[in-house]
Amino acid sequence: LRHPTRSAAPQFAAVMTNSSASSSVVNVHWPLYTVYPAAIVFFYCAYFLFIPLGIRLCCQKRFNVLTRLNKRCFIQNINSCLHAFAIVSSLFIVLAGDHEMRDAGVAPHYNVLAYCEVCVSLGYMSFVLPWSLHMYFVLKARRPYTSATFCVHHATVVVAEVVYLLTQTCALHGALTVALMEFTNWFFLPLILMTSQCS
Repeated sequence: LRHPTRSAAPQFAAVMTNSSASSSVVNVHWPLYTVYPAAIVFFYCAYFLFIPLGIRLCCQKRFNVLTRLNKRCFIQNINSCLHAFAIVSSLFIVLAGDHEMRDAGVAPHYNVLAYCEVCVSLGYMSFVLPWSLHMYFVLKARRPYTSATFCVHHATVVVAEVVYLLTQTCALHGALTVALMEFTNWFFLPLILMTSQCS
């Protein structure tokens, strides 16, 4: 009789009973049930509570001279800075420490820090996409405040992040794309804030 070898087992998932498979799904996706909702709460609180409180303590008089739309954008740009610094920092750690990700290609690859990072980013997108749509369609704000392209960009990011969270495919390509894109915001957003009337 031929006995099956261990190498025949799939790399990403093993054949399991219903109970063990359910437990594995919970273990893999636990950040989606914890980190993601916590990130949503954080970014909403940052926009409506934490950042306005910091402005009130630091530069309330200069902030008051801004128009209503400029005030909204100023607060949102700070929120976006928090997102960019957190995401890029964590992704640099992932890219430097996870050597298996570099060889995975488009195959499924799970890294708990990367998964948490995407959950944080999706939490931010769950705030900024409705914010952008509200600015564009309800407040009728256009450039330089927002644009249809900006709304489409955020919607596309949401789709890409959901695909990764459900499949863990293209981990390296996604990590590099997000890290490089958000790294530009380390410089662009502070420049916007410094050149505003509240600088």
